[in-house]
Amino acid sequence: MPDALQLPNDLQRGLILLSMHGQEHLWIENFRGLSSYSSEEVRILIRGGWVKICGSHMEILTYTKEEIEITGCICSVCFISAGKTTSCK
Repeated sequence: MPDALQLPNDLQRGLILLSMHGQEHLWIENFRGLSSYSSEEVRILIRGGWVKICGSHMEILTYTKEEIEITGCICSVCFISAGKTTSCK
């Protein structure tokens, strides 16, 4: 099959694509949904767990089935596996 018709590796494996611009802007693609949202914490559902974003004055600028765009003062991004405890705060 020609390469042009093959899916990118991250999509084939169900991996998210996360891009940050400094500590003020975050884009996430290939996620499953939004679990919770406040100006200090956002939880994004991903395959096998979720991503926890902590900060202050955070807002969701874009939320579609393809991407979520978050702005504000982002202090931490933590990947949490389902069913496992973590010390990520």
